[in-house]
Amino acid sequence: MPNSRTMKAIAINAQLNPFVGGGVETNLQSLLGCKAIRAADLPLKLLTLDRYTEAVRQISPENAEAVPWPWRQDPITVRRSIFDGWLARQPLAVRQQRIERWRVQTELKNERALKDLAAKGDAHLKRLGVAAVHFPGSYIFSTDLPFLYEPWDLQHQHYPEFFTIHEYKRREFVYRRGCERAALVITATHWIKDDIVRLYGIDRAKIAVIPRASIFTAKPLGDAQRRALLAGLGTPDRFIFYPAMTFPHKNHVRLFQALALLRDKRGIDLTLVMSGRMHKPYWPEVRKHIRQLRLGDRVRVLGRVSEDQLTALFQSAQFMVFPSLFEGLGLPLLEAFMHRLPVLAAAATSIPEVVGDAAMLFDPHDPEAIADAIATALNDPARLNSLVQKGVARLAEFDWDVAGPKFMSCYRHVLGAPLYAGERAWLDAALT
Repeated sequence: MPNSRTMKAIAINAQLNPFVGGGVETNLQSLLGCKAIRAADLPLKLLTLDRYTEAVRQISPENAEAVPWPWRQDPITVRRSIFDGWLARQPLAVRQQRIERWRVQTELKNERALKDLAAKGDAHLKRLGVAAVHFPGSYIFSTDLPFLYEPWDLQHQHYPEFFTIHEYKRREFVYRRGCERAALVITATHWIKDDIVRLYGIDRAKIAVIPRASIFTAKPLGDAQRRALLAGLGTPDRFIFYPAMTFPHKNHVRLFQALALLRDKRGIDLTLVMSGRMHKPYWPEVRKHIRQLRLGDRVRVLGRVSEDQLTALFQSAQFMVFPSLFEGLGLPLLEAFMHRLPVLAAAATSIPEVVGDAAMLFDPHDPEAIADAIATALNDPARLNSLVQKGVARLAEFDWDVAGPKFMSCYRHVLGAPLYAGERAWLDAALT
């Protein structure tokens, strides 16, 4: 094998604040913290935002160097059009046809600017000894070097109504371009892989599936500390839990409707505790339904919480209800398994693949179905205990001791570097 000092490096696009809670941030921290990456002889360059370079450096392995990236992501301009209002009201097939025409025109229009950016960026990368780039999130910058791309999901194709026309256009341009030009596309679930193949026509043989959870398992809290944290949050002793930002696809409103049905038709009065940042464009709609359904004293909105507070909530809830309409992975599902919390979840997109038989599934579009699942959970503690045991066992499928070597084999494959013994099997497993 080549000496690590002579090997070409791989750059990881780390242009984010790693200490803000979110799936991409957790994924990056887990990647940099896993054994395979920390023990690798492969040099790593972490491309950072200047103001977060030191923060990224703090979580970096010894074989990684944090380097500010001067150009950030590609500045794709999405122009307003007199047809945007009309397009927003059209069926998805019409939207896709019009957006595809716009995408091709935009790519041609931006080609020279994007080539110039790629030339500048690639010259900079080559001076750093970089031969390939890993984009662990959906947004990319222009490069003619081989790259690995993680688009996470194509939610905008399934729920265009959750996005402005401008955001839809931007996502469609970047995601499709990234998938088409990548040397390797990486997803966390087979459902997303199949979706990319179906919607973008990408060759299955260049999409690697690498399931993974968060590498950071929070330490259990003592009972006194747990109770003190709950008291500080103002939560009751008994509650059900939903950790999610208030994005439209998180489906809070139908969960509220289910709670109102349980109260009005079955006499079941529950407290729902919600954590997660409030997504401002949609938060007023969420708040309006809490008032309209008279749930003000039964829905506790905590917003963003600390790691210890989140652990206290996971350890204290009766169960987690996860009615999300769309997930590329769904890290809270795996966090619930880590904390031995029973899970009720939507039978939608990649969620059934992630939870297997370790969760009670329901139709997330039907408030009655959500209410039925909650009522069943309340009346069947033995079933909930069974789900806990299955959830713990399910975590083995998402272990970073498996995911890390798969990432390393993908890196070597894209770099054209020789694979160590066993790495060919890891690569084949990811690709098939």
